[in-house]
Amino acid sequence: MRTNLIFLALLTKIVFSETYKDRIKIYISNSEKNFKINKSRTSSNNEELNRFFLNQKVNKIEKWLPNARPEDRDGEIYLNRFYVAYIDSSSISLNEALESFAKLSFVEWVEPIKIMKTDYEPNDPYWNNQWAMQSISAELAFDLWDINDGQFPGNMESGEIVVGVSDNGFNWKHPDLVDNVWQNLGEDADGDGVVIVQSGNTWTFDPGDINGLDDDEDGYVDNFVGWDVAFDDNDPFPINNSVDHGTFVAGCISSSTNNNMGVGSIGWSIKLMGVNASDNDETVTDGYSATLSAAQMGANIINMSWGGSGSCTNSEQNYFNVIYNNYGSILVTSAGNSFDSNFNPMSPSSCDYVISVSAIDPGNQFGCWANADPWVDLCAPGEAIITTDHPSGYVTVSGTSFASPIVSGAMGLLWSRFPSMEKEWIIDRIISNTDQFDDMDASCSGASLVGMLGSGTLNINKALTAGVYPSLYVDGVNYINDTDDDGVLNPGESAQVKILVGNLDGFADGQNVIATISSDDSRISILDNTIEFPNNVPAGGTSFTIFDHFLVQVDEDASLGEVPCIIQLQAGTEEPYYNTFVEINLSISLDQSGFSF
Repeated sequence: MRTNLIFLALLTKIVFSETYKDRIKIYISNSEKNFKINKSRTSSNNEELNRFFLNQKVNKIEKWLPNARPEDRDGEIYLNRFYVAYIDSSSISLNEALESFAKLSFVEWVEPIKIMKTDYEPNDPYWNNQWAMQSISAELAFDLWDINDGQFPGNMESGEIVVGVSDNGFNWKHPDLVDNVWQNLGEDADGDGVVIVQSGNTWTFDPGDINGLDDDEDGYVDNFVGWDVAFDDNDPFPINNSVDHGTFVAGCISSSTNNNMGVGSIGWSIKLMGVNASDNDETVTDGYSATLSAAQMGANIINMSWGGSGSCTNSEQNYFNVIYNNYGSILVTSAGNSFDSNFNPMSPSSCDYVISVSAIDPGNQFGCWANADPWVDLCAPGEAIITTDHPSGYVTVSGTSFASPIVSGAMGLLWSRFPSMEKEWIIDRIISNTDQFDDMDASCSGASLVGMLGSGTLNINKALTAGVYPSLYVDGVNYINDTDDDGVLNPGESAQVKILVGNLDGFADGQNVIATISSDDSRISILDNTIEFPNNVPAGGTSFTIFDHFLVQVDEDASLGEVPCIIQLQAGTEEPYYNTFVEINLSISLDQSGFSF
């Protein structure tokens, strides 16, 4: 049993960071079957735990992630087996509680709970020059779409890219956000194609869709634009109609662009899913539940502009493994706003599968106020960022809280351009196509920044266009004019081999494509190894040659079976050319066409 080892590691790492003093996180062992807590959350069906609660003055116990499902697991770690125990901090210290819980036979491990806070610093009021968009080459990126002809960045022929805003709610009724709000048409009960409607000068949920049912069976009732995890209702509007951080963040991701109003955004028309993660305006009380909800509701990307001090704990890593691997969401978070020359970790930015974003100032300078550490993946503009305000209008803000959503919006834009690509490709494309900047080799407070600011600063145009190449593949192989003209390669025959070449959608057309075949297998001789394609291979399409072909001779004594070959596909009108290598098999057989022997 690993309880003691895990407990000691956690205790030495994070117990002295900014953590709650009146609560701890525990994992109930998988061997404890049918564990339950009562409705009052003061006891359970485990008598040992109940006696412990009385002796240790434990006030209540509740699930860490109330929305965790049985299938939300990372190997043998189930997210629905994590609980939060609330202690009387006036009579027992946090360390004493951790040590006591760790001794319970059915508790597999214990952890302190970090206090999560948003990462922003409000600055000047309205500022009408969005330097951040210029810094990340957004205007050049937008030129890839024929906007005058009705092509809009972020739009797709089918489907949409949705960014979950795990924050303290956002004003989804804001006139510069409402057109980009995710509308969950799985809850469109009246079938009119919308779930929000304008009512006078504001927006409301479509009355024809409110039926108190989970129509799309995603576990959430009438979740038209998202969910409020903190208060367990379907409206992620800011609490008390006053908290504004989430509205700032949403505007950075995808305020409506080219609409003659307010500000533009890198997301342009990417959709925004709201998830309220807090019951107050000072801390993020339900960040992890909110992020899980966003994943369960189908968010492609989830932005978390919040964090706490201390390294990533075991339960946090298990949690993010589930989000990334089971739900397929890209996770983006802010690195923090408290530069530390010791480069101590923050969470969740130090967790695996989480993209950590630090901030640069105007002029692509690192101002030594944002966090820098080995876990930062890249930087983005984070100072003097103009964005949407709550309850209305616009505001200028600073913080890694706003660098993170700019990256989230950029990832959404990239994914909308290449919708068939896996999330790993999207992440790599963003991180691998950044711009280097001088301060990456500088220092702050005597501490070197080398290796502490990720790969560089975001460049969305480079991510979209770097090496504007096709993405070619072999879609089919055919044999023609073989000796007995049956379309099957037999020992002793020669045959023309033709290939059908495809090109993934969203990439450049393949120009001047040349295919070259090779093989180390002695059963065949390649008499003509080159095919030249006279026409382009269009993006999203295929192409073949009418006259050109490979010519292959099969040895008379060749054994039957598959002959491994390599086809090199080259494209381009000038160097550097596009090249890719595809493995295929040519099949030697005694079968006759149309016969099974």
